[in-house]
Amino acid sequence: WVWNVGIADPFDNQKVMARFSLRDGAVATSGPAERGAHIFNPETGLPASSMDGGVSGPDAGGGADAVVSATVIADSLTMADVWATTAVVAGFNDLSWISHADTKSGLLVSKDNRTRRWAGAVELPDA
Repeated sequence: WVWNVGIADPFDNQKVMARFSLRDGAVATSGPAERGAHIFNPETGLPASSMDGGVSGPDAGGGADAVVSATVIADSLTMADVWATTAVVAGFNDLSWISHADTKSGLLVSKDNRTRRWAGAVELPDA
């Protein structure tokens, strides 16, 4: 059995920004695009997606490092969700955590619509 998965565009949830097929594992997406500022940086106490502490989301404040969508593929749903949330807190410019994460793949979308992808612990070039 193969699951065909679409990742919603965080700036227009009527569009699909990426597609992939998954035979084993789980996928989780985190970020403020659907639920608003619900992830907080434990070091600052501020919403992780809004570096200035304002309203978060694709149309709101926050630095260019803010992640509006983080999708992670891992062996289990728990691990995919944990690492997707970690990616939002770490920010767009910090992928140092992927070498410890044991994820299969992932996709980050920044507040200014840049993307970063990885497979295993290796960042992939822009497509």
